[in-house]
Amino acid sequence: MGYEEKADSRSTLKIYCCFYAEGIYPWIQNNLRTPFWRFYWDPVPGGYLRVGEKEIPLLPEYFYIIPGYFCFSTLAKSPFSQFFIHFDLNERQIPQKELFRIPTDEQSIKLIRRFIRRDKNHENDQLTRLTVFSIVSSALMSLPEKVLRLPPEYDPRIERALAWMNHHLNGVYSNDLLAEQAGMSRNGFLRLFKSELKEAPQTFFRRKRIERACEMLQFSDLSIEEIAEETGFSDRYHLTRVFCQVMSITPAAYRKQNSVDFD
Repeated sequence: MGYEEKADSRSTLKIYCCFYAEGIYPWIQNNLRTPFWRFYWDPVPGGYLRVGEKEIPLLPEYFYIIPGYFCFSTLAKSPFSQFFIHFDLNERQIPQKELFRIPTDEQSIKLIRRFIRRDKNHENDQLTRLTVFSIVSSALMSLPEKVLRLPPEYDPRIERALAWMNHHLNGVYSNDLLAEQAGMSRNGFLRLFKSELKEAPQTFFRRKRIERACEMLQFSDLSIEEIAEETGFSDRYHLTRVFCQVMSITPAAYRKQNSVDFD
């Protein structure tokens, strides 16, 4: 059972999906690494995360928050139940290198149980959305303040270029055109962009297109050929080559690995 929502790229908090499943076993996902964040709560234990050589049990008395691009594997030692949310924060969020474990609270557990009850009966989609946002927001507010702190605003010219890029992820554009969107000379734009974002414009643009491909691979039924077209790649082979460079996995393997059916 679950809830899925099309993300709004302008939002600070984007919810991709929310599900509750029982009797999960086995739970084998190796070297997961996705651009989006995850929220886990397991009311019935038995699931584990593996980070390096360390196994972390998912205990009912804690919520677990896993940042984007954090690498981990999963396993189950007995059938378990899990409530989970896939979500994303502001694209300028500072990358995190650790997962977070926070104690559960009575209000959030009440909201989760309300979600499960509503989802079974397909009641009131608007209340369901608000419930999911409330659960994630409450959990995030429990994290250290530094985790949610954003870097200073970029130069307004770079902000203009970024906004244009985010609305044109279905094509490939030259640095000259990107500089034009910023109202700058090419060389001046390249220097300023690298200074502000610590990566070249084309590297950034390619990564955003691959992140969009990740979103569609996991949360849509589009074929890989269609996703390649939607993200500005010439064909699925071009997408696969670049996807492997960025994500260290093929699009097909990524889709299978990140399916939400717990196979």
